Amino acid sequence: MNQSVELEDGSPSTQTQLGLVLLALGQHENALTSLNRAIELDPNFYAAYGNRGIAHSRMGEIDLALADYTQAIELNPEYVLTYSSRGSAYLLLGESELAMSDLNRTIELDPGSASAYVNRGVVLASEGELTLAVDDYTQAINANPTSLNAYINRGSAYESLNLLDKAISDFSNALHLAPNSAVLHSSRPASYHAQGLLQKALADYTQSTSLDPTLVPAWYKRGILHEDLGELEKAAIDYGQALLFDPNNINALINRALVYSALGQYEPAISDMDLVVGVDPSYIRASAHAKLGMAAQYLADLNFAVSLGIDRAAAELNIGAIASSP
Repeated sequence: MNQSVELEDGSPSTQTQLGLVLLALGQHENALTSLNRAIELDPNFYAAYGNRGIAHSRMGEIDLALADYTQAIELNPEYVLTYSSRGSAYLLLGESELAMSDLNRTIELDPGSASAYVNRGVVLASEGELTLAVDDYTQAINANPTSLNAYINRGSAYESLNLLDKAISDFSNALHLAPNSAVLHSSRPASYHAQGLLQKALADYTQSTSLDPTLVPAWYKRGILHEDLGELEKAAIDYGQALLFDPNNINALINRALVYSALGQYEPAISDMDLVVGVDPSYIRASAHAKLGMAAQYLADLNFAVSLGIDRAAAELNIGAIASSP
């Protein structure tokens, strides 16, 4: 056994393979130790740098990952996996141009790289090039028909393009691959909702909250759906569930306050609005400025609310509802 360890210590290739196994097991720090050893044994062993970059990336050390990916590419400019990994790292940092360059190079070296097409599609979608993004997601699916991320992202792109039947088809394919994903069950119903298929949307949201009772967006969106169905008491309950797991969710507080008000339950409505003021006074100021016709002040308050993470579309809708109330 000791002789085996000595042989492993003397082989950068074996240490790199050991690092890969440890990465697959989720033992990132141990993987890092093995990959460091491989580089000590051979400072020009490019695969060790590439895989050490993956270890750093999984540990959230993106700058260190980028340095390792770049070193691997300098040692071997044809090392396709590292271009893909570096492109993904740049994507995490929001460096779209650098990500696109690396992903283009990945596809040039390996036209069958599904992950590169998916990630390039993400870059294109972030730049508003949804049709081109769809083309890349389709290429990814052609290369790998079980690419979950390709179906999810293409479904989202189709939804943004208002191609709802295609969006539903892609989300359904994704759910076939991951039937127990609470997030996926909360992704498809937006398209159902937009088509007026409210009961199908409701079934998806219900399944989502059953799979993960802490999933705030599913409770919140089901609350909106219950409002559209005229089921205000159920809407208030759903907003309450969202607030149970995210007490400072202003959109849920506003919506529940409006539901309470519509039900004639003014005391809890006032209580919710008091909580909104405590979380973000700019929200209420925005509604007051809107009511007074003070456009510049309204926009300033709205932008500040959005900067705190509030959804702009929901904010505009809710502030308009408050401003138009007697």
